Amino acid sequence: MLGRFDPREPGRYTPSGVYFVPTSRPHWSANWGEAMTTTTLPDTDLHALFTLLEDVRRDDPGEVVPWALLEGLARLIRADSVQWTELDGVRECVVEHQGMEGGERDEVVKFVKDDETATFFRACRNFRECIAPQLMAPTRRATQISDFYTDREYLNTEAWADYFQTGPVRSSLNVRLPSLPGHARRVVFMRSTFTHFTDRDVMLLTLARPHLHEIYLDAERRRHGVPKLTAREWEVLQLAGEGLPNAAIARRLFISPATVRKHMEHIFDTLGVRSRTEAAAIALPHSPLAVSG
Repeated sequence: MLGRFDPREPGRYTPSGVYFVPTSRPHWSANWGEAMTTTTLPDTDLHALFTLLEDVRRDDPGEVVPWALLEGLARLIRADSVQWTELDGVRECVVEHQGMEGGERDEVVKFVKDDETATFFRACRNFRECIAPQLMAPTRRATQISDFYTDREYLNTEAWADYFQTGPVRSSLNVRLPSLPGHARRVVFMRSTFTHFTDRDVMLLTLARPHLHEIYLDAERRRHGVPKLTAREWEVLQLAGEGLPNAAIARRLFISPATVRKHMEHIFDTLGVRSRTEAAAIALPHSPLAVSG
């Protein structure tokens, strides 16, 4: 539980029992790919993170992600709210949203397109935190509003004037996760004060990122069970999981590379993934070829 906080206290968002050496804010390099900092995470933080990840995998998968994930993250990084959200930038709608506000669970919502979402997309169209180039880089680190704006600059943005001041959201920390083209799936922490997140918070969320994605995929698998693929698609995926490229798969199965590509596209659509690695991780444990073999 987040509990009650006094906004006048500097340590408002500092977890009890956690100690770290304050450093200057990360310096983002010109290609936005790396952040340089001297912060070192203590063993207590690492232990807390990996204990959380193990607890989450034993929890019910939920409608989006296990509630134990958001509850644990709220204990690990203090904020007024923590959210798992996926947005469709093409259709300008909320695909799914699960969050906690003040330590309490919010209603899970899916496929929402209304006046509020229209306001959000309009206000944030030029907001640097949403469109900054590092969000497109292979290495995605957790970022916060203060990486792109000073407090004064932020208060002069359209995003603040038309959307975030309603909360209000004065500080936020988020990490972007793999998603479909045109979508943005993120874990977001929000604070109503200009109490910026520390290097420790940024490093913890960055470290958790690949595990967050794995937890989501595992929850999807547990919700939907064995993927419904055709016999040929199972054969294609089995060979892809062995590392064979499309041309080699085509030769092995006596079909054309274009047919292999079509099979892979349908597999991705069926499983809701974007890569062979993700598809293999979700589906191959259930493969009838593996069972029969």
